[in-house]
Amino acid sequence: MPGRTTWPRSSNCTGRPSGTRAPRCRAPTRGERGTAWPCGTSRSPGSSCTSWPTRTASCRSSSTSCRTSCACWRWRAPVPADALRVAVVGIDGSGKSTVIRLLTGGATVSCLRAHENPDGPLHALSRHLGAMSRDADRLGAPDLKLAVLYLQMCTYAVTERFFIREMGAQVVISERHPIVDALVYIPIYRSAIERATGPDRPAELRRGLASLDTANVEAALAWCERLGRRLGDTPDLTTVAADLVRLADLPAEEQAAALAVRFDVSLPDVVVFLDIDVAEARRRIHERDRPPEMHERQDRLRQIREGYDTALKSLEKPRVHRILADTASPAELAAEIDRLITE
Repeated sequence: MPGRTTWPRSSNCTGRPSGTRAPRCRAPTRGERGTAWPCGTSRSPGSSCTSWPTRTASCRSSSTSCRTSCACWRWRAPVPADALRVAVVGIDGSGKSTVIRLLTGGATVSCLRAHENPDGPLHALSRHLGAMSRDADRLGAPDLKLAVLYLQMCTYAVTERFFIREMGAQVVISERHPIVDALVYIPIYRSAIERATGPDRPAELRRGLASLDTANVEAALAWCERLGRRLGDTPDLTTVAADLVRLADLPAEEQAAALAVRFDVSLPDVVVFLDIDVAEARRRIHERDRPPEMHERQDRLRQIREGYDTALKSLEKPRVHRILADTASPAELAAEIDRLITE
């Protein structure tokens, strides 16, 4: 597949069984910090995992109790400082998905749809969350839509670390980025959520959740709970959106810092903004064989475009490149992005 790379076997793994994405874990040594692999059943180090990691408390010994509490344990190394992280952003219809498949300068990944990363983690969870996002559009529930968008973006920390640490990627190119996109989308959903918010709204949302596919809802609730444990709070899927909306009152840099903690990632080194006329983006969206999402109305697309412009100007760290995407072909855009990455 264009833009994909075959990566070497990780030096941190004791082996990877043929035909499976489940790596094998080694036992901790004293003083190392651990990562719990939510396998669904308690597994000792050295057994195969069938699921992927969420960050939890540290393991401070190699005792049986520590191994049991950490389930299948793996050392959590920091993301190497020399890895280059690139985010390709833009409004829906700007061509991000098409262009990123053509890139050759690094490992290309989806921020929102982890199941589209063939070699990556969290495929099952990502499919459940994708179904929940479509349900939120069908229900016309902006608070559920933003909550699920948040849960989807929280998978990116696992994906980024996996490709850098385990696959040895020197460059990771993501379609969207959790911090950048949250700075844009939270204000967009804020007014709709505030209109829907009231004392009875959590109960209404719970009734709506009860009408959805049980497996999807249970996966979303379990992921929400794991994220809450990492942050040291009590998560509630019905109030996640209201918590996020409150961040919109902070200055942009403080918002970015707060989001970095929530998403457990840092800002990318490079952001490529595919800028496109809203009318052209809307035309492309209409040509898709799926119903539009609630933020894909023309007025919302215009707000999102302005939101990217504002957010990217407010951030000091990333090197930002704006590329006009109205008339350029996907191949031309990909060639330009590859050139920017290697210069």
